[in-house]
Amino acid sequence: MSGVLIKNTLLINDNDSLLNITSNLRSYAFDYSLQGYLVGASLKALKISGPAVPINTETRTGKYSGSYTDVFYNRIWILPPELNIDGAPPQFSTNVIVWNSYFSEVTITGITSNNLPGVNISGVTSGVFKGLESKTYTVSLSGNVGAVVDGYYQFIFSNAEDPILNVVGTLALDFPYRHNWTDDYVETYVLKSNVLESHNGKEQTYKLTANPRRTLSMSVLLADNTSIENINIIRSKFYNSMAFGKAKPWLVPIWPDVQTLQSDVSAGTNVINVPTTNFDFKIGGYVYIYKNQSEYEVASVQGLTSNSITLSANLSKSWQKGTSIVPIVSAIMQEDSIKGSLINYGVESFNIVWTVNIKDNAEINKICTYTADSYQGYLLFLWKHNFTEDPSVEIYSPNRLLDNEVGNFLIDARYNFTRTRSTFSYLLKNRQELSTALGFFKAVNGRQKPFWMPTYANEIQVVGSGISTSNIIKIKDIGYNVFIKQNPNQRDVMLVKSDGSYIIRRITSSVNNGDGTEDLTFNQTIGFNWTANSFKEGHFLKLARLDQDSLEVTYLTNTITNISFVIVDIIQA
Repeated sequence: MSGVLIKNTLLINDNDSLLNITSNLRSYAFDYSLQGYLVGASLKALKISGPAVPINTETRTGKYSGSYTDVFYNRIWILPPELNIDGAPPQFSTNVIVWNSYFSEVTITGITSNNLPGVNISGVTSGVFKGLESKTYTVSLSGNVGAVVDGYYQFIFSNAEDPILNVVGTLALDFPYRHNWTDDYVETYVLKSNVLESHNGKEQTYKLTANPRRTLSMSVLLADNTSIENINIIRSKFYNSMAFGKAKPWLVPIWPDVQTLQSDVSAGTNVINVPTTNFDFKIGGYVYIYKNQSEYEVASVQGLTSNSITLSANLSKSWQKGTSIVPIVSAIMQEDSIKGSLINYGVESFNIVWTVNIKDNAEINKICTYTADSYQGYLLFLWKHNFTEDPSVEIYSPNRLLDNEVGNFLIDARYNFTRTRSTFSYLLKNRQELSTALGFFKAVNGRQKPFWMPTYANEIQVVGSGISTSNIIKIKDIGYNVFIKQNPNQRDVMLVKSDGSYIIRRITSSVNNGDGTEDLTFNQTIGFNWTANSFKEGHFLKLARLDQDSLEVTYLTNTITNISFVIVDIIQA
């Protein structure tokens, strides 16, 4: 509808009906007395003879709050406003800050506790907070704290609001048992990604998790060579605690990362001197100061250096040289039951699998940042297989058989070359190598990101010689021109020089010379004058990805580990 309003008369210059005009005006929240006139063949006039009255009226009240002062000041802040103590030990203690963000004094008259048995708070309970003053309070647990904490503290002020500090969470149980090193200790890191494969084999991947989940598999030996009474006590404690199963979190020691005190430490100190780099110690985590299953202490970590741990509270007792310092994670049992065996009437062995709390996976100190050379935007993975174990290789080319079983059949070839899936094993001799391997696994995010990997088969054997400006190299005949060049996964090569450095080139064409040699033409020059002796190895590079989102680390000792990757090559563009 279009028109002009002149002194309460609306002139309409289109073909809307008078009924539609009236209905539209009334629906737009006004109530009029209306009279219509027909002027000519298409011009209409609408007489408005009543006052406009809104159909819906509403009264609102409010406060304009648009300044920085209104947002951050003139209130009592508790930082943090909630303490989530899921997985914390019964020895838990931490600080909270109460900040008077008013510009004038306020007076606290008390603190009330609501449903927090066994939870204690210490700090100023009566007195004056000056303008913009903050005070620190300590919240700690005592021996009679319940398994589940769900309550709050309310801070009472005489001339300000009464803020609340919520304290919630399920406390963890101690698990003070050593790993039995006659069995393997296994850590499994699990990421989550999705791989979408097209009909021609090309892929698109994306990640679903930012940090790996972790499971621990360990063996526990219940034994004591001092007396039958002691082993009975140990067995009874173990059996009784197992009644909780996976209903509660546990404080699980990471025994491969155990360190040893090199000197005595006294009660009242909060600094322990042990190596921490590439081990599972972390700020905000916990450690066992451990002598045996009955004598130990749990402490929280406030600070770390490469060779020391600063605890959040002083040690309650003295510990001698040789005492174990073991990092702790919060975990639950993966199953409701555990399986064991009775070795004799004084010794029992149990195997337990733990799922680590996700909060203990957000930052894992033993995972370093993986750094390596890259080629065409993808990382190079230059580790050699541990040939004490035979690698498995699967060659496949996915095809679909179309067969109705009554006549001829048809094979739908998805792509006309093969792919390989191989399992490689790596023996890591120290913790730095393990840290690097874990860093690589996180860098490629499981199956998500491709990387370059040499075949290490030394297929490219250089013969002859050449100059730096040439981009052609002569090799022993490997049938590249006939069999290999059609596979896009075998067009990149790594030539390892005699000094261990390498060059990477892409093959753009090839010629079989008919004399047992082939010429490979590269996408760029060699870059130096060369002979056959300039290169000690030559390998194809394949673009690949991990075929699994998990990595299993088997600890053979505290320092020596074994890992395995299943690697599949991918289709290049």
